[in-house]
Amino acid sequence: ITKKNYYQKHPDHQRNRMYEREYGLSYLEVLKIWEKQGEKCPICNIEMFVKRQSSAYACIDHNHKTGKIRGLICGNCNTAIGLLHDNIKTVQSVLQYLKRYEND
Repeated sequence: ITKKNYYQKHPDHQRNRMYEREYGLSYLEVLKIWEKQGEKCPICNIEMFVKRQSSAYACIDHNHKTGKIRGLICGNCNTAIGLLHDNIKTVQSVLQYLKRYEND
């Protein structure tokens, strides 16, 4: 069995290794964060899942400069923050733009 085949058959094992390798967190620590947040994304309030289920999958959010973990957010919010490069000024500009056309 190749490494690729093993991980395809055991995706949880690969995810757990990634948590430890990239963030220094065990799967149980991730579960504790998830439960503390009420199993919801703190940005959009959607119910999240620790196991991969489309965009409702809980992603580990961290500060790219410091590496500090901020919490878990859903895949959509994680993508949005990533596309905006964690730039607060850009996020504020997006908010102003949406407010400007809110009633159109």
